[in-house]
Amino acid sequence: MTTEQPLVNPSPGATLAGARVRAGITLAEVARRSRVPPEALDALERDDWASLPAPVYARGFLRLYARELGLDPEPLVTLMDAQRVLRGDALVPRRPRQRPAAELEHLKQNRRGTAVGVALGALIVVFLLSLFGRDELPVDAGTPEPPPAGVSVP
Repeated sequence: MTTEQPLVNPSPGATLAGARVRAGITLAEVARRSRVPPEALDALERDDWASLPAPVYARGFLRLYARELGLDPEPLVTLMDAQRVLRGDALVPRRPRQRPAAELEHLKQNRRGTAVGVALGALIVVFLLSLFGRDELPVDAGTPEPPPAGVSVP
């Protein structure tokens, strides 16, 4: 009498790697055809969720990879999410990387340069308006014009 053993689902990565090897395709070929970065495909095959970008992108990469191999992606996505929960990985995006102090200083210098450029541009515009706009200035209405010659003023 044989006892049935429960069916153990392999990990999403093992499923993808096995299907790829059976199809005789290299990671580079899958990357070229699916346009998923080879590093992401490698991380998927190793179930290394921490090396992947935000979960929404990881799921998209997994779906593209599975479809490229002719697999139904949804069970694999469900397995990936379950593994992440079991490992304690967050299913929300990681914190964005913090910029190094040198990069922040560079950004501050760029902002200063932009402000100086805008100020110089405004000064040039004012200068040009003062040079070429004199003929079109209105005559001061408070000063009366002298009367024409030969006219007496009471």
